[in-house]
Amino acid sequence: MKDSFHRLAGLFFAVALAGCASAESERAMLAREALIGMPKAQLLSCAGVPNRTRQDANVEFFTYENEPFDRFGGTTVGVYGGTGHAGAGLNVPLTSRLQSDFCEATFTLVDGRVAQLVYSSSRGGRFAECARIVESCLVQVTGPQQN
Repeated sequence: MKDSFHRLAGLFFAVALAGCASAESERAMLAREALIGMPKAQLLSCAGVPNRTRQDANVEFFTYENEPFDRFGGTTVGVYGGTGHAGAGLNVPLTSRLQSDFCEATFTLVDGRVAQLVYSSSRGGRFAECARIVESCLVQVTGPQQN
């Protein structure tokens, strides 16, 4: 029974994370259009200093990388009951390993304005981790994410 509970809790956690990842991927994809035309100074202000830069005539490339993390997280679920001054309880830890994936976002600037944003991700076409790179800039253009 304990194994069934852990499997069920793990499945619930995975589904919850998948929902978040989907929303983050959507935000990252929105940024590919919404940030076009952003001036270089504003990009540097909201995204910070890029990890790498390259320049070719009037075209600049600013590449940002997320900082992957690997940590453990979770909570506990407890059931307690009793009468008077006596009681009993059961406390079950719901701990899981949380990992982020690698993402690289490269902005192409032409004449000092964002002309293109391209992602490279360790998850292929999934860009949830890329949202962490562009979110501050996206908020300036579209406002905060609505939940």
